[in-house]
This record gives sequence, C-alpha cells and structure tokens, in this order.
Amino acid sequence: MLANVLAGAADMPIAKFGDTVLTEDQMRKDLGQQLYQAENNLYMIKKSWIDQKAEGYAFDRAAKEAGLSRQAWEAREIDAMVPQPDTNQIQQMAGRFARPGVASTETLKMAADALTTQNKQVRRAQLFQELSKKYPVEILVVKPEAPRINVTYAPDDPSKGSRQAPVTIVEFTDFQCPFCKRAMETLKQVEKAYPKEVRIIARQYPLPFHDRGKPAAEAALCAKEQGKYWEYREKLFENQTHLDDADFRTYAKDAGLNAKKFDQCLSEHRQAARVEADLADGKRFGVNGTPHFFINGESVVGAQPYESF
Repeated sequence: MLANVLAGAADMPIAKFGDTVLTEDQMRKDLGQQLYQAENNLYMIKKSWIDQKAEGYAFDRAAKEAGLSRQAWEAREIDAMVPQPDTNQIQQMAGRFARPGVASTETLKMAADALTTQNKQVRRAQLFQELSKKYPVEILVVKPEAPRINVTYAPDDPSKGSRQAPVTIVEFTDFQCPFCKRAMETLKQVEKAYPKEVRIIARQYPLPFHDRGKPAAEAALCAKEQGKYWEYREKLFENQTHLDDADFRTYAKDAGLNAKKFDQCLSEHRQAARVEADLADGKRFGVNGTPHFFINGESVVGAQPYESF
C-alpha cells in the first residue's frame, strides 16, 4: 500500500503549461542530487537540534546521579579531562591566526584557545556517545534517501580491488583536508572487511581554500605514473602540514619512485589537466566538499564512521 502511495506521489503533477505536465518524478530525475542535498541539509538541522536537546538530557541525568550541578559535572568530566595543547600544535595552529599588526604572543594565545576549544568539543562528543548507551535516544525524523548517480570514471583512474567487485566506491578527496585523512582509516577498515567485494577508485578534488591541495593532487598523480599512487598518498595524508614541492620530492624518494621522472612530471604540471577534469566531474556529480564518496552511485558525504559505509 505504501509503495502505491509513493508511486502516486512520484507521478503527481507539479506544474502545467499548454499541453505539458511536469511531475515530481521528472523533477527528481533532473534535480535529484540538488534536491537531496537541500532535504539532507534540513534533516541535519533537525538532527543537530535533537542531538543538542538529547545531550542536555543525558548530561543532566549523569550530573544528578553524580550528585553534582551540571556545571560542576562538566568541569570534572570535560574540562579536567582535556589535555593542554603542546607547543608544536600551538605553533602549527598559530599560522591561521597570524595577521599584520597582531602581536605573536596574542596569536599564540588565540591558537592555544582554539585548540583547547576543539579538544573540548571532541571530548564532549565522546562523552555524549558513551552516555547515549545508558540514556538511549530514538530519532523519529526520517533521513532522506540519497539518489543513485551514474558516477563515471576513467579506466586509468587510481583504483584498488577487482574490476569485477560488486561494489564500487568512488572517492573525491583533498590531501589538505583533515577529514579526508580520517576517512582514509575508515576505507582501510572497509577494504579489510570486504577484500573481494569492494573496488575503490580515487579522484582528486582539492578545495579552493587549500593552497597546496592542487599541487599535492598533481604530485599524487605523478606518483601514479610509476604505479605508486596509493603508497604516495599515504605520505601526503601523514604529512598534511608539509606539502611544499621539496616535500613532494622527499616523499617520492621515500616511496621508491624514480626521482628524475617524478620531478619532470611535477615541473611540467603534466597532471594539472587531469586534476581539473576531476574537479569538473565532481561538481557535475554534486560534490561541494570533501571527502565525498559514491557507493555504487549512492552519495556518502564527509568522514562518516565505518558503520555508515
């Protein structure tokens, strides 16, 4: 019965002009990914509000059981549990806050405060996840179903796994993106769990605000020319704060590449057009951030946990 209702909704007219009748189904065929993104954004807003309320409920319950005020409980369970950022972390973060006329001591303080805030957010999320097992929340808001997209790729795009694998994961990634680095670990779990069932295809999607994203993507594809894309990308993700041309050449040596061939590819920007083609395709498929995956055409956005895959 529900299937009939949904089928009827898909055929429902949404506009008429002359002899032409436009239906919901026609619109979704043309605008499926755009509509999904809008509907998913609305879902995420609702989910975020629910999570905020659920977190407050769980923290209030835990504080009450501990015989503490909410403020005192958070001070004990969050503030006191967060380590102070070390000097190296502060120095790396300080570059983001450097401004003409701003004293270096002030910049370092801003960096330290930002890192502490980040660490508290991580601890807060971990704590809520732990307490959710004790105080479960039932989410009744329905997550929109992602449309399947015919995601194309070139036969020589970097890939791992059998071409006959029943599941193909096409990944759009950026080597300067911290979430992409996190997602790399999830992909390794997927590979380990499904060694024969999954094929992974990598496409480059350096974001415009990452100044070393494109050069890193070119370097990775230069490594692919020598059959070392996956080994080289590991080096890039492991060293996201060190992505200068000199660093690329060091990683090439570490990965066992022919230095002369790699340097020639990099200097000539031989892979620049390939990176631009990946960017154009990504935009066509609705990619606007990284990491973005398509699992047999179904969109998975962000550094999702293994369970989402």
